Amino acid sequence: AGIRVLMITGDARDTAVAIARDVNIFPPPVVDANGYIVEEEDGTEIKAYEGREFFVKPESEQLELLKSGNMVFCRAEPSDKQKLVRMLQSLGEIPAMTGDGVNDAPALQQ
Repeated sequence: AGIRVLMITGDARDTAVAIARDVNIFPPPVVDANGYIVEEEDGTEIKAYEGREFFVKPESEQLELLKSGNMVFCRAEPSDKQKLVRMLQSLGEIPAMTGDGVNDAPALQQ
């Protein structure tokens, strides 16, 4: 169906990745006997970026990353959310978004 999921949250990276795994945005990891992550179950790269770390990349790299698979953006500011929606639209995608706070309004209006 061509549907991808991007989670954009103000939460910390560890929290965001844990939630993404719980809702199957990311596959569960393969864990060794000591509880350490050995590898991702299907070899999928976990793409989780803090807003500030993503937006310092060159714009061409940002756009390439946005084209690839499911992603999580954490520690995102309201302006980051709005920027990501605009970037997805510039790629010809039709983003659908939900939000639970006033800080989500600018991105929802896109």
